Amino acid sequence: MEKPNCAIPRVVEIDLNKLTLPELTHEKQQIDQELAMLQDSIHTLKMAQGKFQESKKSIEKAQKYSSGQPLLVPLTSSMYVDGKIAEMDSFIINVGTGYYLRKNAEGAKDYFQRRLTYVTTQIEKIQAIGNERNRIKEAIISVLQAKVQAQFASQQAGNAKEE
Repeated sequence: MEKPNCAIPRVVEIDLNKLTLPELTHEKQQIDQELAMLQDSIHTLKMAQGKFQESKKSIEKAQKYSSGQPLLVPLTSSMYVDGKIAEMDSFIINVGTGYYLRKNAEGAKDYFQRRLTYVTTQIEKIQAIGNERNRIKEAIISVLQAKVQAQFASQQAGNAKEE
């Protein structure tokens, strides 16, 4: 089954020199909005990356304990309850949207490492798109400045002829 390719925007080349000042301004605003969205996405992915790293470290730390040993179990990031280790090589991991899996230590660490690799790859892809959008934005700003200067020069020339 073929996956729809709706996440990748269609690339359209535009000759910036043919656009008017309002059109250039509009294009710059769109790029600014897109860059803000990309930054938000990177921020969200970096938060997920941190959580996966912390989860992987927690598995590694838990392996140092023994069965029956007391510990604090995190319910949220700021609330813990007393607990005891029941099984040393059995972990329940949250895989999203209310689904949990029971994994051994190596399976759990492998899961978190795969998620880390995936998230890191996505961050790199988004950063590459952001770099390209920044390059386009710089080109738009350059053309905008040139057109404003040309318009200002033609107004100055018009004013000089009237005098």
